[in-house]
Amino acid sequence: MVILLGRLFRTKKVVFFHPFCMSFGGGERVLYTWMKFLKNDKEIMILTGEKSIDIMKIKERFDIDLLNYPIKVVSLHTRRLLDPLLFPIATLFFQILGSLIIGLDCCAKLLFKSPEVLVDTTGCAFIYPIIKLFLGCKIVSYVHYPFISSDMLQMVSKRESNYNNKNYITNNSALTQVKLYYYKILSFVYCLCGSFADEILVNSTWTHNHIIELWQNPEKTHIVYPPCGIEKLINIDIVKPRNPIILSIGQFRKEKNHQLQIEAFAKSNARSTHSLILVGGCRNEEDYSRVCELKSLANILNLSERVEFKVNVSFDELYNLLTLADIGIHTMQDEHFGICVVEYMAAGLIPIAHNSGGPKLDIVDENCGFLAKSSEEYTNSINAILSMSIRKKQMYRENARLKIEQTFSESQFANNIECLF
Repeated sequence: MVILLGRLFRTKKVVFFHPFCMSFGGGERVLYTWMKFLKNDKEIMILTGEKSIDIMKIKERFDIDLLNYPIKVVSLHTRRLLDPLLFPIATLFFQILGSLIIGLDCCAKLLFKSPEVLVDTTGCAFIYPIIKLFLGCKIVSYVHYPFISSDMLQMVSKRESNYNNKNYITNNSALTQVKLYYYKILSFVYCLCGSFADEILVNSTWTHNHIIELWQNPEKTHIVYPPCGIEKLINIDIVKPRNPIILSIGQFRKEKNHQLQIEAFAKSNARSTHSLILVGGCRNEEDYSRVCELKSLANILNLSERVEFKVNVSFDELYNLLTLADIGIHTMQDEHFGICVVEYMAAGLIPIAHNSGGPKLDIVDENCGFLAKSSEEYTNSINAILSMSIRKKQMYRENARLKIEQTFSESQFANNIECLF
């Protein structure tokens, strides 16, 4: 009866699900840009682990002004169940269980608030069956990267070591088989939960291919490139001489592979002419510890005077660095999209991105940047840019700027989501 009453008095309310809404990564830019472009007649709520959202900090970090938007925060005390550090073993399985509990928490908080639409800007599919059962509202899913992918299964099958496939598993055939079956079961559950979404938006060709393979719902699945905050960046002068700076932008997470950047820089000709500046956000103590480890690596390679770290910088400081730097570097394998690469190209930096995922399939081509995988390939790419003529550098910058303006603007994102409401 309570559920029926809630559905009966449904209002024009749009609820966003984003448990870690103050992390200030690419996913949070999507969230706040989406809010910015909602029609005025929509009441906005956000389900998050935060007690409040800092409008001024959002403006500072993303240059997105939400001051006049009446956003109601609904705090989820169960958010901690999504923290991977809480589950060092069988992490994905326990995160699924945690998601189910969070889904029930969401329903309890929304039962008498009758949302018209729930927009999940994290791709947390495991809450969808519960939301659909208890609230019956339309579910729009924006997936940045799949919870589990065929690449992960392939890595386990080939017994390749990685940050999520430890050596003790790759060295044991029995454990490899157990993990393979474990991943297949999780894939099935992920597919089942994803089928409850009414609209599925993905941020790149790479994510699109994986979600089609996993959720098997091509009719509902559409690529909507994320807003990349290029409106100010495309006004930066790309003709003026640049400072000898190689810039890296990305949260200090393990999978971003900043170590590869430092190692490639150490072997390049740039180590005596350029500075490497690593800019990124730290979410927790683990991220701050990683920054300390990277500083130690720079010291070991005698680069302490050439490698600089900037943590949790403001939009203005980041913008300033983008006006100065000559080269942008990105090293995450299978990055689902790669907003930082778009920012490099919009601002006039020549990008060197990982030869996989979104950067390879959607962003960088041979006319506007470089793709690399190994340390040697990154080093060669840096050296190739250093040896370029001014005219050739300018050609790369103009090609990159043109591509970015046509594809990755906020207005293009707004046009793509407008038809959903």
